[in-house]
Amino acid sequence: MHAVKVVDVHKSYARVGQSPTHVLRGVSCSIDHGEFVALVGPSGAGKSTLLHVMATLDVADRGTVTLGIDGAEIDTARMRPADVSRIRNRHIGVVFQFHHLLPEFTAIENVMMPLLIGGVDQAEARHRAQAVLDRVGVRARADHAPAELSGGEQQRVAIARAVIQRPTILFADEPTGNLDSVNAAEVVDLLSELQQDDGMTCIVVTHSVDLAAKAHRVLHMRDGILVD
Repeated sequence: MHAVKVVDVHKSYARVGQSPTHVLRGVSCSIDHGEFVALVGPSGAGKSTLLHVMATLDVADRGTVTLGIDGAEIDTARMRPADVSRIRNRHIGVVFQFHHLLPEFTAIENVMMPLLIGGVDQAEARHRAQAVLDRVGVRARADHAPAELSGGEQQRVAIARAVIQRPTILFADEPTGNLDSVNAAEVVDLLSELQQDDGMTCIVVTHSVDLAAKAHRVLHMRDGILVD
């Protein structure tokens, strides 16, 4: 059983009065459990759209995406939205290029959020969030608001939030794209370390040569398809 299996996935977007833009044109691939895969290609190739479909953040027009979770193959397109949300909360972590931290909450409160949504009591959530912030190197900044953190610190908090539930699959969309070279290198090392230590499946969209070099396998996209 694969961690992710994609079969003939198509996705288009249309604006009023315009012809549809075909972003994914029959993509098929499979990713094993514990594999670290980098998805690379030029801007507009469809990388982020494919990642969002795999991560249940978007739905394909055609084709299937199945996730291997708890010994079962799950097609979330056939599930109720509430059930998909539960799967995403417990088994899927997502990191974006822009951290998307909630500005009205502190770093630790942002990291606690997936646990609280999942029903963990506040004391336990705070304890676990402190441990994860320590692991990613920003525990000393736990009580600071996102606006008080550097770009690198904000992305570390975002990564901590994504892995707090020890997800089955971690998706990252250009996680170093908004960082300077020093912070980008640190985030590359952090993602690689977390993937190796926890054995999670990790799928990363990136333009970073350094990040792609850490992956077990690199998939190349161009014009909405995977190419050799």
